Amino acid sequence: MNILFQFLLAFSLTVLIEFVVVLVFLKKPFDSLKTSFVLNSLTHPIFWFLMKFAFSYNFWMFLFLELIVFLIEGVLLLKVFKFDLKKAFVFSFVMNFISALFGVIL
Repeated sequence: MNILFQFLLAFSLTVLIEFVVVLVFLKKPFDSLKTSFVLNSLTHPIFWFLMKFAFSYNFWMFLFLELIVFLIEGVLLLKVFKFDLKKAFVFSFVMNFISALFGVIL
């Protein structure tokens, strides 16, 4: 499978999964899609590249990178999207947990 196709598929699925999670909380389709797209545009390419080429799907590195993404997205939700502290990190945790779970399953 072409590397660009793999990336676009993984990115699209991540945005879609996290959009649904955010939609459940926000109940605003446009804001949910915007939030999911912006966050994943910033974090997904780096995560995907590191897992694909640098760490060869090492489980411990996967968990470490997911933790980093959770923290980065939590801070972005807090600072950029003006979520309160608890809401920002709960959203980030739930979004990343569910998308990571789907990623492992698929």
